[in-house]
Amino acid sequence: MPLRKKNRMSHRDFLFVGGCVRSGTTAITRVLNAHPDVIVGEERYIQAWGERKVRPAHFEKDRFLDYQEGDSTRGLYKFRGEADRFGNERYVGDKHPAVFWFYNDIEKHFDDAQVVYIVRNPVSVCESAQARADDPSDRFFMDGPRTLSFWNESLQTTINALNKGARIIVVCYEEIFGSRGAISKLYNALKLNPDRADWGRIDKLIKRASDLGTKLVPRNDALRLHVSMHGEFSLYRELIDRSLNRMDAAVGTVRT
Repeated sequence: MPLRKKNRMSHRDFLFVGGCVRSGTTAITRVLNAHPDVIVGEERYIQAWGERKVRPAHFEKDRFLDYQEGDSTRGLYKFRGEADRFGNERYVGDKHPAVFWFYNDIEKHFDDAQVVYIVRNPVSVCESAQARADDPSDRFFMDGPRTLSFWNESLQTTINALNKGARIIVVCYEEIFGSRGAISKLYNALKLNPDRADWGRIDKLIKRASDLGTKLVPRNDALRLHVSMHGEFSLYRELIDRSLNRMDAAVGTVRT
């Protein structure tokens, strides 16, 4: 039966963003925040998400701007003026790299919420994670093999949610940062006017993704073998086939 209505904010919808670590979740959040009708925190409530405490009231202006102990492990993220736009936003929400852990929570507590899930090829994801894990100055705690397990889980959980009708827009990292047109398609899927976006900011994000794509990284054949042997590539292909660039409609209707 249709999801019951629970304390819906009349003038806005909820938007949550994530995918897998090292998959471009921060970059796609910044693309979304480049639109004046979107306010999405960058892990604003990451600790509270882990404790299953995030609720619609957390996204009221006064609460969102009031950092409280237990909200996040790094305090309130000072983002670029988005807070000044509260009251006129079409979407408000948060980014969590492991948004797939919280699909059931989102369905239970947030009416008709939209999720944007970004998927990236597993070799780049795992090599990026391993490079951070090998850096003694970086406190990143997931090496390449552990990240692959995380990546596999995120794909399976997202496909399961899509099959149940969850409102998830899947975007492919390599495609979404390939052109303005791909990003415009995302805005259109969210019923946002692309012409109102700050394309100067977006162009910088596109360029950064392009620069990262040509950056040399240490070759790790053992890790590449691990990815090739243990990566769930059939799930990867299925999710890419269901991504925004491959489908005219990638959003289902939430049902219970």
